[in-house]
Amino acid sequence: MLLASMGLFVPSDRASRFAQAQSAQVGSLNSFRDANHRLCSEPQAEDGRMRGLCFLFRKQGDEIVGDYYYPYEGSSLCVSGRVNNNTVTGQAIERLTTSRPAPENLPEDDFTDWRQEGFLKVRYAERLASPERIRYRSLLLDLNGFYQYNAGPVVPPQNCLRQANRSIGPSDSVPDYLQEVGQSPFYELPVYLDQRSILQLEDNLYRYRTIIGVDTRESESDLIVDCDNADQVRIVRVRYYDEAGQVSEVEEIDQVQSVSPEPPDTAKYNANQSICSSSEIGRTLPSEVTYERYYNDRFDYSVLYPDNIVTPQDRPTNLDGRDFRSPDGRITMQVFGANNSLGRTLEERYREALQTENQNVTYQFIEDDFFVISGYQGNDVIYQKTMLVNNVFKTLEIRYDRALQPEFDSVVTDISNSFRPMP
Repeated sequence: MLLASMGLFVPSDRASRFAQAQSAQVGSLNSFRDANHRLCSEPQAEDGRMRGLCFLFRKQGDEIVGDYYYPYEGSSLCVSGRVNNNTVTGQAIERLTTSRPAPENLPEDDFTDWRQEGFLKVRYAERLASPERIRYRSLLLDLNGFYQYNAGPVVPPQNCLRQANRSIGPSDSVPDYLQEVGQSPFYELPVYLDQRSILQLEDNLYRYRTIIGVDTRESESDLIVDCDNADQVRIVRVRYYDEAGQVSEVEEIDQVQSVSPEPPDTAKYNANQSICSSSEIGRTLPSEVTYERYYNDRFDYSVLYPDNIVTPQDRPTNLDGRDFRSPDGRITMQVFGANNSLGRTLEERYREALQTENQNVTYQFIEDDFFVISGYQGNDVIYQKTMLVNNVFKTLEIRYDRALQPEFDSVVTDISNSFRPMP
């Protein structure tokens, strides 16, 4: 389908060839390289749409963490486990919504199909609250016959099983993968970009979905943007939902529309800018990240920093830590230590960090000797990890442009995992 007058979209024969090239039945997952991957139970459609059930995951050795989901419905689980050939064994957490309420009878000792397709079997279920969710302590996911898709720019979850025990704040009602991009003047509700839906069709050509209504879905829109012409968007279709959370109407539009930062186009414009800026910034980051380790002898800790992304700044006079910064200032990293001279508890520091002004906390977790807080502050992603070891607080803080998130989240994970006290 070619809209020649707009110069925006690819001919249908090119789209078909692209779809065929991007979806092929997979061999053994053990042969996959350690990276992000996306598989779906059906081959990619000629127009680039994902079909069937999909699994977006990160592979490291035989360990896998990812989202198992319906691309255009919203039902999903976070799966964590190990892979043997094309079978994943492990655990999962399912977030419940009005369109996917908790089943009346949860599976116990016997494996039960999660949905009627039968690829995923679960057992040993327990309910969790705030927000309501289900944890399955055992699962079998059969990926035989699935098709490999382009993984796209969306980053899989880093760790889903810890979410079962973490403290839940009021902001947790909006999933991490939903990015607010504007306000609907009709519904008077926020419009969200579903970052899991972003799919690269060709160079600079992306399909994505926006939604209105999180717990009670009002509508969903499927759109395509050419990042060479981001002030236009192709509206493919819109789905409208009834009060029961079921699709009541599907409007096939398939039209190109100019967009601007002004209402009523603000949400589409911001979604285009977010996707295209992420794509552009991703190309400026090195294809392979290298690390150096920083040691602090005064407070006995060390951490890796990506030396081909950030550089150390001047050493502080009190030698408590170090600042690191990217040349363009989009990424900053800070590590520092402090004696606990006032005898404060880790819980007190945790609660204090949660009260920081103008921050939207989307993840919070505390254990006996450390806590983690992450979220957003303005246009930045914020991440903090603080340890209390031998009556010394050791803190790692990272701040980076939100547009960098699809490319930089995995680097943050590497940095955080490397941050530790020295023996």
